[in-house]
Formats: sequence, structure tokens, C-alpha cells
Amino acid sequence: MKLFVLLMSTMALRFAEAAAAAPEHYDAQAHTLTIRTKGGRVRTFPVPPSVDALFSLAPTNGHGTYVERLLGKTIRNLETLRIHWYALTKAAGIRKEIRPHDLRRTAAVHLYTQTLDVLAAKEMLGHDSLNATMHYLKPYDQAAMRQIQQHMWRPKGAPN
Repeated sequence: MKLFVLLMSTMALRFAEAAAAAPEHYDAQAHTLTIRTKGGRVRTFPVPPSVDALFSLAPTNGHGTYVERLLGKTIRNLETLRIHWYALTKAAGIRKEIRPHDLRRTAAVHLYTQTLDVLAAKEMLGHDSLNATMHYLKPYDQAAMRQIQQHMWRPKGAPN
């Protein structure tokens, strides 16, 4: 789930895009991921070092997406990932419903707060409309997102 969360929270991928990211989409030399996005467009995304490191941990034999390779099993439908997401938020102690799509908002808000460039956020999200981008830049529950990240980066077996 760590890779899945990073794909959405650092690269602003949509749920289905993050789930579909596979080795054949990745250019290791250029550190880019080229995938088909909403509306059938093909986009190339820069891959940050944190995602790059997880890509390198995925087994190279066999087939499947990066998330499947790291989980060690085939994901038959996206609902399986949603179940894992909600189990993660519950384990992190999040009582309020935080949806996976909120991770995409996290990436947009982070970029905007770092650059104050709404057009950069629009480009990152792949929006045609600035109005759509503005919807993403509305306030969200930052404390809940920090709880999720802290839970995910806790070493296995460490107490909650």
C-alpha cells in the first residue's frame, strides 16, 4: 500500500492510474512513468526518488502491476485496493472518512503551497479547466493525512 499511496500523494495519480502502473510504463533511465489517464490521454510523469526506490523493490519476474508485484498477488478488481485503503485508515486511527482520491488533492495542495503556482497544480493534475483545479485546492484534513503517513512509515511490528 505504501507505493499505492505515494503514487497518488506525490505524483497526483488517480486511483485507477496508480493501480495500473506497471514496469512496462516506467523508464528507469529518465525516471518517468508514462500511462493512459482519464479521458484516454497518455501522460508522462516524473517519478520521485521515494517511488523510484519502491519500483526497484518489485520482483522483475512474472507479470502484473507494481502494486500487484509488491503485494505478491493479483488484484482482480479495484475494490480490493479500496478495502486495503480503508483498513489502513482504520489502523491509523482515522475516524473520519478519508477517500483515496484525497491523496491526489494532497499532491496538488503540496505543490501549490510550495510554489503558489496554480497553473503548475493544474498541469500536475492534468486538468483542462482551472475551475477543476481550484476544487482540489480547497482545504482538506491535513492532520488525518499525517496520521496515515505516520502509520505507513512505522516499521513492521512496531507498536501503534
